[in-house]
Amino acid sequence: MKVILLVALVALCFSQQIPGADFLSAGFDGLKLEGGLSPIFSWRFTKGKTFSPQIGKGQITYDVPDYVAAYDFVEAGQVVSENIYQSFESYFKEVTAGFDLSVSYSMTKQMSASVAANVEWGHIHQKVTSENKAMAYNNRWWTFYKLTALPAIILHKDDMFTTMQEVLPFPVTNADDQDLYNQMVLSFGTHYYARLHLGAYVHFDTFMDQKLMQSKDQSWIKAQASLEFHYKMWDVAFKPNYNRSSIHIDNLFTMNSESHSFFMGGDSQYQSNTTLKQWEASLVNYPAVVNVTLQPQWNVMKSGSVRDHLKATIEYYLKNGKVPTNPVTGYRTGVRGPYDHLLEMEPEELQAHVEAHGDIFVPTADDIIVDSL
Repeated sequence: MKVILLVALVALCFSQQIPGADFLSAGFDGLKLEGGLSPIFSWRFTKGKTFSPQIGKGQITYDVPDYVAAYDFVEAGQVVSENIYQSFESYFKEVTAGFDLSVSYSMTKQMSASVAANVEWGHIHQKVTSENKAMAYNNRWWTFYKLTALPAIILHKDDMFTTMQEVLPFPVTNADDQDLYNQMVLSFGTHYYARLHLGAYVHFDTFMDQKLMQSKDQSWIKAQASLEFHYKMWDVAFKPNYNRSSIHIDNLFTMNSESHSFFMGGDSQYQSNTTLKQWEASLVNYPAVVNVTLQPQWNVMKSGSVRDHLKATIEYYLKNGKVPTNPVTGYRTGVRGPYDHLLEMEPEELQAHVEAHGDIFVPTADDIIVDSL
């Protein structure tokens, strides 16, 4: 008996929850484009599911939550100085072009809020807007595996999230009533994650003085920015058809530009241009969220007046860049959610459906890349 107990304790000590599961359980703010908010879901580990990612070469095994599926998704690529950005808005529009929140929002409000929440975007905004620099953007990225959850409406909810849902009043007749909905949005976000891709990236941003921009054409500037990226990121970049020793960056470009690197994933002690080989070698043990699929938070709730008012509050927040002071009015009611039909099944039928289709029953929304997470 003691031996069995000891083995169980050892197994427990060495078990490791799959990276990304905590993120998958948390809320997402579609105004700030910020993830990792208060948890919406609470995972269970009763089915003994495990996953050994291909990149781990059989040496890494993770525990996977019930009703979450893990799949290998090994890809890599890079973007090298394809455009020169003269304004932060032009850069922001391009890097968020594929970002579909499935809800109307103000890009101006979103841009302002996300600059304050995102370190890299805040730095770029300072350089391009306040210091009047132009920018070339470079991105070297990897994806390793993806996590997909069942429809949120049938997942186990976090106790705090459930408690908050239960105190949401209806009808909403005064500012205090509305404030409870506002707290729900600010704490748990506007969206939840339906799917995550885990991997890593390093962004290499080059900022150029306007003196340089006025003296050279863009093709020359792009070529110089590309050379600088390959020279400084040589250890991790896709190799061009020339040697590093043959790279020559024009002195005019060097004197009138500066570059900064932003890392996501990998061991933080190696997130430096001088330790790129060590950083790349550490990625397998320190994957980060690099790609997400989102769904509006109200889809977590059953249909009814409370869900309708939460939806209206979220829409107001995304359009106006702030939560409403007074009760939101003038919204549609009785709108069915995409998973409401699941609640109409008999319990036995629903359980059989989940067991039969759990690992392939995923939202239909397209994957969207969020480089900033």
